[in-house]
Amino acid sequence: MGTLAPGLTGSMAAVFLLADNRRLREEWLPILSKKDDIQVVGCGPYGPARFDQIASTQANVVVLDSVSSILSEGAAMRRLRQLNSMIKPAVSLLPVLSA
Repeated sequence: MGTLAPGLTGSMAAVFLLADNRRLREEWLPILSKKDDIQVVGCGPYGPARFDQIASTQANVVVLDSVSSILSEGAAMRRLRQLNSMIKPAVSLLPVLSA
């Protein structure tokens, strides 16, 4: 899985779930938490303060509910990478559930 967040062992990914839809967050948290190689280190909706929260969790993967939402903010991913160069955006898995 690559470099781990500090405090994690083995090949565990530190994942932050970034989703505007509360129901999607509630549905995906238990699913992601059941995985042996994933530790959910935080979750929340999009917002300006969220970047600092993501960086403080030392997540190395950010799962998005909509790629277009974060990319429409211009330099959002660049900002996340400035705060934590180890962050890797995950392909959006969540829109399937929002239909």
